[in-house]
Amino acid sequence: MRLTHLMILNIILYYLCACDSGSNTVIDNTQNPQEEQAEERCYKFGIDGLDESFTLFIRKKEITGSGKRFIHETSKSYKLNIKGSFENENTIKVNITAVYKRDEGEQLSHSETWTLAGNKLYIKNRTLSGFKGDFEVFQINCKGSTQKDPKLYDYIDGFYNGFAVVQRDTNLGLINIQEEEKFMLPSRFAGLEIVNENSIVYYDSEAMRYGMLDTNGTILLQPIYARLHCFNEGLAAFLSKEGKWGFIDRSGKVVIEPQFTSMAINDKIPSLHPFNDGLAAVGTDKGWGYINTEGDVVIPFDLVYAGPFKNGEARVNSAEKGWFYIDTSGKCIEDCE
Repeated sequence: MRLTHLMILNIILYYLCACDSGSNTVIDNTQNPQEEQAEERCYKFGIDGLDESFTLFIRKKEITGSGKRFIHETSKSYKLNIKGSFENENTIKVNITAVYKRDEGEQLSHSETWTLAGNKLYIKNRTLSGFKGDFEVFQINCKGSTQKDPKLYDYIDGFYNGFAVVQRDTNLGLINIQEEEKFMLPSRFAGLEIVNENSIVYYDSEAMRYGMLDTNGTILLQPIYARLHCFNEGLAAFLSKEGKWGFIDRSGKVVIEPQFTSMAINDKIPSLHPFNDGLAAVGTDKGWGYINTEGDVVIPFDLVYAGPFKNGEARVNSAEKGWFYIDTSGKCIEDCE
């Protein structure tokens, strides 16, 4: 019995000591201050031939971020690493490192100045080769955000010819350079391309075909085409049910019958759509060549590949010469040997 009393006494003393020890333990939060909270913002930026999107984490004195850059002419994608420090309340000196996704040894680094103003970011004096100057970048809602800002879009494409495609939830629309919303479309309009010659190609998910709208959202061409590209020099390339390319005018009248197996087209660069400089690069079973807006063959179909004309020249490939440049008459003007 005495042993039992001693055991009970020891247990009581143990718990009293434990409680007393705990009551004297103080966590000094001043020794571990909470890390400064960063504000997350997302941005989308696009111009003729270039698309960028990035997410920034903004603190009082610095920003960090990541994103992606796609250059259409080379079809190269880069990962962006962004670091910057505030020079004043709204101006940031930024360093950007772009790492080519297929070869991390290929990197491009440059510095530029950014200014934050409301829901926009202004790039000053960008010196990136091929894309130099000052640019306006729009803030968008970050993907996965549970608290969307109703004043922001979920996506915005770059401005082309004074218009940009935007998205809010599942609906696509168009805004002009003054940021006036021209229209928002029902969700069945699952795709909008770029504005060229005051028209824009759309994809109707119910019809599973392509059509054309004007910049007010009025249907110009019904969704009956297997594929359709924007108007350039008054004509638009279309793909027939038989898988051949031809050309139509704004009324939908077939001007050049579908007969070509391939077409040199870059969706995101309007200046590289057929027709350019009065010529379109097209492919047949014989090879690639060029036609005019009447459908006449101007440069014979004896090329391995023919690119679109821009500023009077085009890059082509032949079995004998490899890659070289020609003028609109088909004469070699660069890399001729």
